[in-house]
Amino acid sequence: MLSKNLIDAINDQINYELLSSYLYLSMTAYCEDNDFHGAANFYRIQAREEVDHAMKFYDYLIERDARVVLKGFEDPQVEFNGYKDTFEKSLEHEKSVTSRIYALMDMATEEQPLLNKEQQQALLALARGAIAHALHAPHTAGARPRLSRCFRRLYFRKNRRPLSP
Repeated sequence: MLSKNLIDAINDQINYELLSSYLYLSMTAYCEDNDFHGAANFYRIQAREEVDHAMKFYDYLIERDARVVLKGFEDPQVEFNGYKDTFEKSLEHEKSVTSRIYALMDMATEEQPLLNKEQQQALLALARGAIAHALHAPHTAGARPRLSRCFRRLYFRKNRRPLSP
């Protein structure tokens, strides 16, 4: 059985994933409005993937007879200073998402005695998949996390040093 703390943390993650989707849709709208169609397509794809992540966490709770609690969130940012600003904001956001997933994994690891083996494996696989997406890494064991090409270019320009592959 999942603890109340773990259920609450997963519910928070579901809501954060939906907020992420909303933010990416806002970036999509901004990019479309400013004729940055390639960037708009990128953010549209990201928005769909965030909803997919939310639904995986949702299904995880439902399959374990836990209550899903959806909450509202603030309006997303709607104006940006060019498409580069959207990439900077999305990189910052993805780092936040990744740190939240790591915290969720830590909590699940601490509560392992309360979870059966199947629950442990399912939750950790779910969290690892979300981290791999956040880092745009392959979903294979032993693969080194790496940021997508556009995030890498932005990071390199901003920090004047390369990221490891």
